[in-house]
Amino acid sequence: DDMIDTGGTLLKAVDMLVRHKVKKVYIGATHPIFSGNAIEELENSKVDEIVVVDTIPLNKECKSDKIKVLSIASLLAKTIKKVYYCKSVSELFKGENLV
Repeated sequence: DDMIDTGGTLLKAVDMLVRHKVKKVYIGATHPIFSGNAIEELENSKVDEIVVVDTIPLNKECKSDKIKVLSIASLLAKTIKKVYYCKSVSELFKGENLV
């Protein structure tokens, strides 16, 4: 997903997957907002792992063993440099350059 705010929509999808006998649930999202009681709800859900990127800082209250944060700092720096020098950024998204 693009972001996890309260997690309500996401948890409905997780419940549907569990009802259909899915054994493991992994979630990927770009922006980890986690407002309200999202962390508590996700902790108590059948979600196995949530992978997010560091587009925004993760609050200290949002710590969970289920959450893995990947850094995109290097990719953003390379992208900014390419744009600054009027070069193509498409090569950053090929093969071994993928995050």
